[in-house]
Amino acid sequence: MLKVAILGATGPTGKCLTQQALEAGHAVRAIVRNPSKLSDIQHKNFVAVKANIFDEEQLKSEFAQVDAVLSCLGSPPTSPWGEVTLYSDSIKPIINAMKATDRKRLICLTSAGQKIDERAGMMMKFFLKYVIGTILADMSRMETYVSENSESLEYTIIRPTGLTNDALNEKEPVVKEGIHFDLSNPTRIPRANVAKVMLQALMEDKWVNKAIFITMPN
Repeated sequence: MLKVAILGATGPTGKCLTQQALEAGHAVRAIVRNPSKLSDIQHKNFVAVKANIFDEEQLKSEFAQVDAVLSCLGSPPTSPWGEVTLYSDSIKPIINAMKATDRKRLICLTSAGQKIDERAGMMMKFFLKYVIGTILADMSRMETYVSENSESLEYTIIRPTGLTNDALNEKEPVVKEGIHFDLSNPTRIPRANVAKVMLQALMEDKWVNKAIFITMPN
């Protein structure tokens, strides 16, 4: 059993991850703004604590009690001229707190599509650039910060395609290292499968200090 901190546990992917982690026998410490949103989760190995993800001192206190940190933090889309900074602003105190408490294992959820494949269709290009472009840009800034400040850390960055609320698909997902998109595969993956890959990354070493693209097969 591992003790894990989950950031973004009140979101749909975070809830999937929390449930699967508990089912796998891990102890979960959900670090959230509003613990009451997780009142439906009743488990002896679960606790939801209120903390500010931008407060390094609060994160130190929480991370000192766990073995690994898994982030499902998410931001809603903005207008094309808006700005998203959640990912790049939060990763700094997260990493600083991990280093201060000598915690090494970090698994972050970002997204596929940060770099647009020129072979993509016009609708996909429009969606990636104008609908979620500000989110993808900040995710890219976060990924850069992780890779440039990874000394003493063991990180894995997960880049899923479009997330769905479908039930867990029993097929094995497509996993490719170091790429942002792959037009030869579908562009959707259930959140439950993303959570499963995050837990697989936690328990295995093959994706340490790597970014992986994931989606479902044809």
